Amino acid sequence: FSSREKFKAIEHIDIPTFMNVVSSLLSKIGAEALFHGNVDKADATRAKNEIISLLESSNGDRGSGGLAKKQYPLHLVLQLHAKAFSLTLAAKDPTETNAAVEVYFQVGRDNTHDRVMVDLLMEILHEPLYNQIRTKDQFGYSVSCDSRWTNGVIGMHFCVVTPSKTVQETEDRIERFLLEFRQVLQDMSTEEFTEHLVALATEKLNMFHSLSEETDHFWSEIRDGRYKFEVEREEVICLKKITKEQTLKAYDKWLSPANKKRRKMAIRVVASDGPSSAGRPDVKFEDVEDFNDQCVKACHAFFKNKTYGRIY
Repeated sequence: FSSREKFKAIEHIDIPTFMNVVSSLLSKIGAEALFHGNVDKADATRAKNEIISLLESSNGDRGSGGLAKKQYPLHLVLQLHAKAFSLTLAAKDPTETNAAVEVYFQVGRDNTHDRVMVDLLMEILHEPLYNQIRTKDQFGYSVSCDSRWTNGVIGMHFCVVTPSKTVQETEDRIERFLLEFRQVLQDMSTEEFTEHLVALATEKLNMFHSLSEETDHFWSEIRDGRYKFEVEREEVICLKKITKEQTLKAYDKWLSPANKKRRKMAIRVVASDGPSSAGRPDVKFEDVEDFNDQCVKACHAFFKNKTYGRIY
């Protein structure tokens, strides 16, 4: 559901309804905890018992069975078709002069090898992409690429925000960059390729700068249901085995425009005014949010609402 749809759902809610919903939710809570830092097992157990006791006492006569792990709500991720798809939306602000394009390439279910390969490709690509499209081509102030991990699904995304180019020109430029960079990757020397491997391994093995940063790392594994608390170490071990030939093969499979079976999706937000407003959907500003919501729903229908299902 979009933010607008969520707002409309609670716009006229009354206090009795709110309290009834909150009360009913207490019987459906599954709790997981992380105690980290200056705490021993006895302290953690005592805190856990107190929290569970509070939940049970708030539950009234609704029972205290909680929610089993296998009953946790699924965070479903749409599975893209093996071909390209573009979604064109309109900016909500009537004074917006920037257009934004994000091109997303979906890889598939989470696994260590693909996750490491995606990180390596982004390590190799991010500086040349910025140098070409931002510095040389002067498309706009924001040009970036990065890996994306979405509830157990691996992907990559390329983002450009521009006040001077249309969304079609921007998407075409990203595609042309990917087409041209394939030769750069093929011609890359062993020394330069090794430098990228070392840089990525060093980044993954960096020490935590604070207790809170380390806690956030551990908690993200619990929150996502993956529970791989030494994931960086596993990734570096895998990284040592990655070859340039494997990297080229992954590039051709996931990113190269020459492969017509890439899982590609482009999200294009057209500006309201200025050079980047060319090609804006014919919709009134007061109707933009509803228009964009309908476009997203049409996108889901195009992919037949097919998801990856439960991953962890």
